[in-house]
Amino acid sequence: MNRLSHLAGFILAALIAGLLASPLFAQPQILPPVEIGSETQVKAPIAKKLLDFPNEAPPDSIPPFGPWSQSLRHESQALRKGRISPLHLDLGMDSTVGTSLRASLYPNWKFLPLLSLDARLAAPGRTRFQTGFGGDLVTNVSKHVILAHSLDFSSAKADSLSSKLLSYALDNRIHSFRLGQVRLENLRTRLTLNRFDQDLGAVPDSDFAFGLDHNHEVSWRGSTLSNEFVVQDDAFGLSVKYQIPLKGSKAPELNVGLMTDLCHLLPAVEIHKRFVLKPDFLLDLSNRPGLRAWDYRTLQNLYPWSALDVKEQLTLSPWDFHLQAWRAWQDKNFVQALGFSHNSGYLFNQPQLSVMDPNGQTEVEYLDLMRNVSNLELRLLAFGLTINQNVQLNLEHLPGSDWIRKPYSPLLIATTSTETKLGDLTLSASLNQQYYSLDEFNRYLPDVFDLSLAATYPVNPDLCISASLSNIFNTPYHELGSLPEAGRTLKISFKYLPLH
Repeated sequence: MNRLSHLAGFILAALIAGLLASPLFAQPQILPPVEIGSETQVKAPIAKKLLDFPNEAPPDSIPPFGPWSQSLRHESQALRKGRISPLHLDLGMDSTVGTSLRASLYPNWKFLPLLSLDARLAAPGRTRFQTGFGGDLVTNVSKHVILAHSLDFSSAKADSLSSKLLSYALDNRIHSFRLGQVRLENLRTRLTLNRFDQDLGAVPDSDFAFGLDHNHEVSWRGSTLSNEFVVQDDAFGLSVKYQIPLKGSKAPELNVGLMTDLCHLLPAVEIHKRFVLKPDFLLDLSNRPGLRAWDYRTLQNLYPWSALDVKEQLTLSPWDFHLQAWRAWQDKNFVQALGFSHNSGYLFNQPQLSVMDPNGQTEVEYLDLMRNVSNLELRLLAFGLTINQNVQLNLEHLPGSDWIRKPYSPLLIATTSTETKLGDLTLSASLNQQYYSLDEFNRYLPDVFDLSLAATYPVNPDLCISASLSNIFNTPYHELGSLPEAGRTLKISFKYLPLH
């Protein structure tokens, strides 16, 4: 009877979520002592979740340059004391002819702490095909020097477009070291090499691109400078900020300087201040200016069936303001948490998609973007279930095109999620709704109503099986040009993680 009551409550909560037009996304889970591979998720468009509630998402111990890091969906047995060498295998398949296989090994070798491989295949249509193979390797050169190597090959074909990419990336991070009275901290360097070939009908093109992104903080006699320089083939960017030493425990962190890509000279004002109004009520304000290089690997992962421009550009964001406020309540309270966030920014040279021919072939071009995104997030506890609701107001405009709204960018997004457990079986449901999208001709597109279900079951402590049915009502996600539109998808995933 207890399980039946849980199941009845779960179904009732899902129906209430649909009537309330609320959002769905998986909540962060506490990671086990060992980092693992990817998890099965409901295959629906991911909401832009900018807000995390405090004390619920512990910092990840995997270096930022490492491969995927997700949480276990089932409860594992406690790890034995001593050193272990876990092997992680993840196989996923879906009804759109998409398959992925990932494997990672954490050996006990001092020089080689991580080795991972992945393979992927996608064919969402008769004329579209994408494959990829990659590997990641982390090496400990010394106590303070850790290198992360990444090698990847991918190919894509869509109608009249075909492309191939071979890429290598090397990351290195050093916490700090001294040179006399000069102290350098937070040194981060990323080197990329890309060989890209593209054939668009009768117009073949190829390019070899070199990329370097380095930033650090240098301190001398009480003064601190934050420096960053970016090179992406022919594009060059530089940012220098001086840390203003404001006195007082309530003073904000403030860095003031300039950034340039040799075409723009822009102010770079970085500020951050957190207010702890109560133990469970926080307010966070910040502006995060930055430079970003777009290498071929990143662009092809984002836009596999779109033509890429072989002339690289850098994205500059002098204004990237974030406001976050959240309040949490006791564990058994009906309202668990309430949060609000707002992001306002202006980006120079942001990659955007456009249609390049009458057949609907798309290409990537660099345009300025003005962005204002507000999120209201609510977490409830009802019927023994945790219900998460997010409503997003999304305003994105293109200044270079008479300030029109960005095409295919919904004005209102509502997402709802809920989850329950029946013994070892975990059931989840999600609802994603999108309203007031415009196409490139400023015409309104049909609204999106996407209901998805997922289930996860641990066969044993080492093996977990997951299945999801996304977009049950087969609501089309309208895309630009001839890009494939997401529909109803069935996905099955097997995860093997022997922890003992």
